[in-house]
Amino acid sequence: MSAAGSQVVSILMVDDRAENRRALAAILDDPSYRLVEAASGSEALKAVLREDFALVLLDVRMPEMDGFEVAGLLGRLERTRNLPIIFLTAEAADEEDMFRGYTTGAVDYLVKPLRPEVVRTKVATFARLFRQREEIRVQGERLRAVERREQALLLEQERVAGERKLQAALMEFRSTLDAVLDAVCIFDAGDLNVLYANEGVSALLGVDRAQLLNQPVTEVLRGPAGAALRERIDSLRDGPKATRFETEVVRADNTRVPAELLLQHIADVGRFVAVAHDITERKRTQEELARLYAEAKAALNIRDEFLAAASHELKTPLTALTMQLHVLQRRLLSRGKDEGGLTEEEIDARFKRSTRSLMKLKDLIDELMDVGRISGGWMQLTRTEVDLASLVREVAEHFGDEFTRAGSELTLRVDGPILGAWDGPRLLQVITNLVSNALKYGLGKPVEVTVEQVGPLARLIVRDHGIGIALEDQARIFERFERAVSGRHYGGLGLGLFIAYRIVAAHGGTIRVESTPGEGSAFIVELPAQPLKSERGAPGMERPSPPPAA
Repeated sequence: MSAAGSQVVSILMVDDRAENRRALAAILDDPSYRLVEAASGSEALKAVLREDFALVLLDVRMPEMDGFEVAGLLGRLERTRNLPIIFLTAEAADEEDMFRGYTTGAVDYLVKPLRPEVVRTKVATFARLFRQREEIRVQGERLRAVERREQALLLEQERVAGERKLQAALMEFRSTLDAVLDAVCIFDAGDLNVLYANEGVSALLGVDRAQLLNQPVTEVLRGPAGAALRERIDSLRDGPKATRFETEVVRADNTRVPAELLLQHIADVGRFVAVAHDITERKRTQEELARLYAEAKAALNIRDEFLAAASHELKTPLTALTMQLHVLQRRLLSRGKDEGGLTEEEIDARFKRSTRSLMKLKDLIDELMDVGRISGGWMQLTRTEVDLASLVREVAEHFGDEFTRAGSELTLRVDGPILGAWDGPRLLQVITNLVSNALKYGLGKPVEVTVEQVGPLARLIVRDHGIGIALEDQARIFERFERAVSGRHYGGLGLGLFIAYRIVAAHGGTIRVESTPGEGSAFIVELPAQPLKSERGAPGMERPSPPPAA
């Protein structure tokens, strides 16, 4: 017999009559049973709370608390919810009582007078089930104990393997940190001594990292970075666990490097981690963005000034033209009357003034259209055989009256015909712009225009003796909308020299200025004087060079 088979099990006998309990004990007299008696329902409840029973033999009819009530209470207790109950009754149970008994937890009914062999058989069955449950429970505890030992062994193996992996991970982590370009430093939260520094620290500070170990980090970082670090270490001990700031790191050679520093406090292990990133390129980018912003802002200001100047310049010839046409209309309508008639000479003079206003308006519109074409990066040239000297004479004839009205004198120095494969109308535009500027800024003093051949080059020089141009403005004046003096004192859109430069550059030539403030300016144009080739007779798109840097 197994240990479970010889186990003594407890049987609880509940009956208010002592003789019934004695009779039941006599029937169950067996050394494998421990028989416990209870004379009432309350005694039975106390007994089941003290020890575990294999079975309860419960009398149905008891004075204070009948068997159904006791069974109902046992069914509500977690400890006794599954405790088998056999009801004992002195009379045959009707169906209602049986239903009530089974619903309160009964597993069987025995009717008095009891048949000993039936009682013994039923009790032995439940005792055997109890022993089996106990054997299963004991085996389960043994299995759980074995599992706990195996789990503990497995955990120990995993701990050892984990430590090995951790060591390997730490080695890999350090190798990874050494490969990081940023400077990574780990130091103690107490004495602030450096515990680890990667190669990035050596590169940033210009010091071998072996020299940094066990040194206070506040001494390793000198200058602004060290002071900022000391200030933030104290604030991180009880406040936020991380902070980011920009500072300057002083290298071993005393050069300064702008850096962004991330400082994090790891309170659980008593460590600080500092990561420094060289932001030299970022600072350069920020400065470049600031410069571009300033240039964009300046360009907007130039645009606004240009729009104001363009409005004024376009309005001036339109106003003059309107007035001339109005006078002509009024005087022509009065023709034939006694007064107010115009002679043919007067009509011709007014038409000439109107024509000049129209031409001024046309020139302004042409300039704006040229700027649009040039801004696209291309300029169309129609090359033919052109005499530069003839173009200069044509411009001089055109400006004759204007020089007379200005009290100035235009002198030409031309060495015979100078031929080249050029775009005639475009070069005429260049000469016109240069002569117009000389007249405008010449203060009424003489203007000389020279055309000469210098080796393979044709040279054009337009010289005035006016206000001159400061050295710092001599490159800028070839830019769009730029001028050396305020537009409030001198008219124009600031486009003439810009267009002239682009036209000359498209021809493969150069234009420059030589000037002294107060003594005048000389604009010098040099063009390649090449003969016309047959394949260059058709219009072509040619890209001009950018203007010279200031």
